[in-house]
Amino acid sequence: MYTYAANNPIRYYDPDGHFWKEIGDGLKWLGGKVYNGASKITDKAIHASDWVACNVLGIDTAAVGGFALMMDKDAKGVYHARTDAWQKAGGYNSLYDAVFDFGTSMKTSYYGFSYGGKDYRLWAWKGDYVNLGAGAELGIYQKSSIPGHWDVNTSLALPMTMTLSLNGKQIATYNPSEPQWWITLFNPNYKNVDANNLTVSYTVNFSGNTGMFDAFYKQYAGQKNSPWTFDKKNYTATLKF
Repeated sequence: MYTYAANNPIRYYDPDGHFWKEIGDGLKWLGGKVYNGASKITDKAIHASDWVACNVLGIDTAAVGGFALMMDKDAKGVYHARTDAWQKAGGYNSLYDAVFDFGTSMKTSYYGFSYGGKDYRLWAWKGDYVNLGAGAELGIYQKSSIPGHWDVNTSLALPMTMTLSLNGKQIATYNPSEPQWWITLFNPNYKNVDANNLTVSYTVNFSGNTGMFDAFYKQYAGQKNSPWTFDKKNYTATLKF
C-alpha cells in the first residue's frame, strides 16, 4: 500500500523507489542506445574519410599523422612516438579516453600505485588508430594537482618493450634502447581493426628504480587474476593486455 510523506513526495508514488529506479534504468538504456548509435556513425565517417584520402586522393595519412604527432617510422613501416613528443605537455585523463572510445574501437586499462608519498599510474591502450592503423601504448603518469588529471614526468622514464598481435599473429614489436615514459607502436598496414582482436604484451624494467618496483609489486603481485607477472630478480613487470 502506497503512503504519503510530506517531506518526501517520491514515496507517495512508490515507497520502495521501484518506480523511479525503472525510469532511471530506462533513461540510461535510451542514453546508451543514442550514444552507441552516434559512436558507430562517427566511427564509419572517420574511417571513410581516411579511405578516401588514401585511395582516392593518394594521401599517405599515416605519414601525415606521424609527422603531426612527432613519430618516427621504423624499417618495417611501424610508427613510434618520440620521447620528446609534444603530447607530454598535455598529460592524461579519462576525458581523452572517452573521445578516443567514441570515435573508434579501443580498450584501455590503468594500474595505480603509490611510492615515496606520490601517486602514479601505468596506463595502457590498444585499438584502431584510424590512419595509423592497429596500435598500442603504455605510459607512466604522476598524479596532478588538477583533480582527475595526470601529469607527465619524463624523469620517470623506464626501459620498456612491447609486442602487438592481431588474432594471434604478431604484427609489430618495439624494443627501444632509450628509456620511455610513453612507449607506442602503430602499424598502418592493419586498419579498421577491432580492439578485442588485439593482444599486446608490455614489459617495464624497474631496475633503475627498485623502490618503485617494490611498491608496484606489492600492489599487484598478490591480486587474484592479476594481468601482471613479475621477475623479481631482474625487477621486471610484464603486462598481458
